[in-house]
Amino acid sequence: MKEPEKAQKILDALDALKNRMTEASALRSAISSRFDSELKKLKEEKEREKELGMEDIPRSVHHMIYHDLRTGHAKTYGAKRLFLDDQIRSAHIHKNRHYQWVLAEAYEGFEDFLENLYAGMGYVDYDFWPVSDYKNTHRSDLPTKDFDWFLSQVAIKKSKPNSILACFRNKFDELRKIETKNKLDCHVGFDVCLISKLRHL
Repeated sequence: MKEPEKAQKILDALDALKNRMTEASALRSAISSRFDSELKKLKEEKEREKELGMEDIPRSVHHMIYHDLRTGHAKTYGAKRLFLDDQIRSAHIHKNRHYQWVLAEAYEGFEDFLENLYAGMGYVDYDFWPVSDYKNTHRSDLPTKDFDWFLSQVAIKKSKPNSILACFRNKFDELRKIETKNKLDCHVGFDVCLISKLRHL
């Protein structure tokens, strides 16, 4: 395969990332619009509730039941009264959980991008990867390998995505510097790590 065609794999990875981030951003916006509308209505109801002196009256009562395996009968094990404040709190929690899901989707798109980019870099420049990533494959055999082979090697790479990021940092000094010293005053490495953890809360 010609070099420009190989390099296209890197551009394809970038295009895929842009598409995933665009979808995530649109989804976040839709979630925000929906929940902001719901919260606005709930807060308006809260004002009316105060005016009418109905704050001590529950909006609903939920009985918790289970079905006994021996008898098949429904049995109550608890009850909860829900007030308007509970509904407002619940709306905030649900909004944050939806955001968490979008964040997880976006992060997984970022991880996919890193893997495809790393595969593309190895495909274009055989010296980019550390020798250990090639396992038992000899350098002289690399020109016979297609892009899918490089992807398969990335799939079994250990300690991803940190090992991939470490390789990019070692190859590009500018990346290492801008991660900690940038106009956004953020620590990109820390933020990426934090987001990866937030997915599992």
